[in-house]
Amino acid sequence: MEEIVGSLIQQIDQGRSQGSLTHDELQRAIGQLLQQSGAVVAYAVPFADVGLTPGEGVFDVVATGGEVPTLVEVYSDATEDSLEVMRRHIDALRVSSVRGKLFLAVDILDSVPVALGALKDAVKRLMVEHDMGVMLVDIGFAMVCHNYDQLILDEMPELLSLRG
Repeated sequence: MEEIVGSLIQQIDQGRSQGSLTHDELQRAIGQLLQQSGAVVAYAVPFADVGLTPGEGVFDVVATGGEVPTLVEVYSDATEDSLEVMRRHIDALRVSSVRGKLFLAVDILDSVPVALGALKDAVKRLMVEHDMGVMLVDIGFAMVCHNYDQLILDEMPELLSLRG
């Protein structure tokens, strides 16, 4: 599995004319992939619209239609600061009555710090202790990791791709 994913990432890298995807490109790609899988998608959804106590903040993508809403925060460059924001979102969800699965979404070509590098331990803690998910995204493709074992490829992640 690791060889297949490594080959896929290498193909994406070779086929991409520009560097990393922008926040807007990642947001659009995630929305299209989730919509194609049957979800109803909204962008830049204020916390209050999903039932969280009004406060500052929006979810970049919200997809409904499944068992629980998918709440996505997109980062073109994941950092310690972005993981702190994710932790605050998790805390807000925990104290509310809102059911939803929160995902950190990053460009698949920038996923090394999240999966294997400097942010790995913090990401693992958020995934294992707080049920955060991770999406590794390209235009037309995403690896959706609902748990840490999927992120490190001990289990098969969900794969989304645009058809036709």
